[in-house]
Amino acid sequence: MNITDAKKMSLVVYVLFLISIVMPPVAVIAIVLAFVKRNEMRGTIYYNHMLYLIRTSLASFVLWIAGLILTLIFVGYLVLFCVSIWFAFRVIYGFVQFNHNENIDPYKWFLA
Repeated sequence: MNITDAKKMSLVVYVLFLISIVMPPVAVIAIVLAFVKRNEMRGTIYYNHMLYLIRTSLASFVLWIAGLILTLIFVGYLVLFCVSIWFAFRVIYGFVQFNHNENIDPYKWFLA
């Protein structure tokens, strides 16, 4: 995959993840697309962006499951809220980095 195609595919995946903030089932399409296309992007900055989005979505999914379980003792609602904000922030932050053609560290969970 050439650099232009990698950038276009990354844009599609980011847009799908942005849509998933308000329509969560769309995240399934985005993560499958990111998994399928990421190895074709190896050697470009877009590979790190795909890895970043995959790790973000998988961590969010695990934390959402934990939050759903914790709703039995009511603290789960706070967990669900925090995970949703964290997911939205990471997707938006990654999209901004992508638009500036900047690399992103897929192994950092927080910015600091």
